[in-house]
Amino acid sequence: MIAPIDPGVRIGHVHLKVADLERSLAFYCGVLGFEVTQR
Repeated sequence: MIAPIDPGVRIGHVHLKVADLERSLAFYCGVLGFEVTQR
């Protein structure tokens, strides 16, 4: 059985190349719950 990810785990850096930045931000922030910390 897979254990859930501890809430204290953080993703430090993500670099993605996307065609539509605003659409991608809406998905990653709105759907997946990511938070933009610097732009």
